[in-house]
Amino acid sequence: MRKSLSIFLFFINLIIVTSCNSSDINQNRKEVKKVTQKLDVNISMYANYNLWANTEFVNWLKELDSTILVTETPSSFPTIRETLIHLLGAETGWSSPLTKTEWKKLDDSVNELSNEAIMDELIKASDNIRNTVSNLVLTDVNSYLDSMEYFYNAEGIIMHVCNHSTQHRGQIITMARSLGITNPPRTDLIYYLKTLED
Repeated sequence: MRKSLSIFLFFINLIIVTSCNSSDINQNRKEVKKVTQKLDVNISMYANYNLWANTEFVNWLKELDSTILVTETPSSFPTIRETLIHLLGAETGWSSPLTKTEWKKLDDSVNELSNEAIMDELIKASDNIRNTVSNLVLTDVNSYLDSMEYFYNAEGIIMHVCNHSTQHRGQIITMARSLGITNPPRTDLIYYLKTLED
């Protein structure tokens, strides 16, 4: 119950931050960080889950007819392929503040990659985040994030990356279903937790 309340308060603070004027920015930044620091979440487990879920997902997508990935269907991005490129870009980019480097942006050459290569790069990016998180010195990274005036601490960034991936995996499932594909993998967090019991 306490964890659910903390997560709820975290998202309420995010809403406040996005609607505030410039004089409130620093105070709200402190509040967001305070809430995420209170979250009793095993961020390493969450990064491991993200890699597991993306791997399960990619293995499923690789079995589909490749034309499915480039068939346009209404969603945030017109095709599954473009959604995967967006996911790759996000996981690549958000690893930057965690490694105290400038934002890494995909260049246009990503559009020349095969579908399989894009999926392989996504798994590499997820594995990179998992490895980064497992070696993270939170105080060090959070000091860097403070100096760069990020709203979020490392814990918040990791939660965002994993939730963002979950959102777009859900979109891809909906896109695939609209194209007649009915056998997506179950990649909810609870299914990952069950694998840890085996």
